[in-house]
Amino acid sequence: MRAVIEGEELSLNFNQQYLIEPLSHIADDSVILHFAGIGRPLVITGVSDNTVRYLVMPMNR
Repeated sequence: MRAVIEGEELSLNFNQQYLIEPLSHIADDSVILHFAGIGRPLVITGVSDNTVRYLVMPMNR
């Protein structure tokens, strides 16, 4: 697997089940993880099919 990483380094905590859940609903083989910053939600979309957007809130420390 290849990953393309852009932007500055972040350290966030997510429930792994919430990260796995949207993968069965996205038709693409690859996904994009949009991080907006510390304490902000993560948005998961497909690379070429953005009809599904999945929002995941980070866990409190």
